[in-house]
Amino acid sequence: MSKRIKFCTVVTPDYLSQALSMVSSLLQTQKGDLCDIDVSIFVVGGVSGQEASLPKVSLRAVDEVIPFAALQELGKHYSFTELCCFLKPLVMEHLLETDCDAVLYVDSDLYFTGDIIEEFLANPSDIVLTPHVSAVGANDIQQVHSILKAGVFNAGFVGVCNSHEGKSFALWWKLCVSYSSKIFLPANLNADQRWLDMVPVIFPTADQKGKAGWNVGHWNIAEIAHSDSGQEWLEKVRFFHFSGYKPGSERFSIHSTLKVSDFPGLERVLAEYSERLDSFRKYDQKPNFTLVRSRWKRLLRHASNFLERSVNAMAKSGKDLRSHY
Repeated sequence: MSKRIKFCTVVTPDYLSQALSMVSSLLQTQKGDLCDIDVSIFVVGGVSGQEASLPKVSLRAVDEVIPFAALQELGKHYSFTELCCFLKPLVMEHLLETDCDAVLYVDSDLYFTGDIIEEFLANPSDIVLTPHVSAVGANDIQQVHSILKAGVFNAGFVGVCNSHEGKSFALWWKLCVSYSSKIFLPANLNADQRWLDMVPVIFPTADQKGKAGWNVGHWNIAEIAHSDSGQEWLEKVRFFHFSGYKPGSERFSIHSTLKVSDFPGLERVLAEYSERLDSFRKYDQKPNFTLVRSRWKRLLRHASNFLERSVNAMAKSGKDLRSHY
């Protein structure tokens, strides 16, 4: 019997073009003969009766997972980004209660260039995570510190099988984000992502080593691209994670100083990605509710940004941070 795999993502209506671009690349590259695939795009803030123009894809309101009143209450404390991160494990848990063999969460800013289904089915694991890097230099303390701030694993891709272990993980992750899904790095909080650091301890059978060419973003593109000459590295990539990329920009991400021109062939991939984005712009809408922008939330974010800049400045200057405590 063919395996049934459900992909899902969570977005606000103004990012539907991004989500649909990701899904179209997914459907174009996956080997559908190996399993039955369907994709759910859960929209925070309503979908206004729209239907996706892609096969096997459905636009769904998050009301299926959480009451709208509860969503509005959460909006008093969270930004839209934090809210979407909060909903990830809830959506995964919801889909695991349906007829499927696995649920794969994928961020809307992913872009698939190769098949992952064959490898996923060939080496099944109850939980699949992708670390930010597969190797870290023992003496590169600045890189280690940077990874620790963001989290060891990237939450833009998380896969779980419909098993006791997979469901236990989804429940555990839901409890974690229920405690906090805030982004406040000085307090070691990075929405849903930092919680994943504990997975190897709590779920030791999880596939945590990462798969070659999966989830390639500004954090690991140099590691992958510089291992080959020319454009050969692109053949290894299964999917990119364009976190912080702005179409038309020379920089690969607003979170990094890396340039698009640093990586042979990347400009062509980004041009294809931008073209897909433009083709789906008509689907973008404004959310049907607004978040409460409290004075406290603004002050908290300013404090977070100030502390992060201060720590980064001291680290770059080579000062001993211990002298400041």
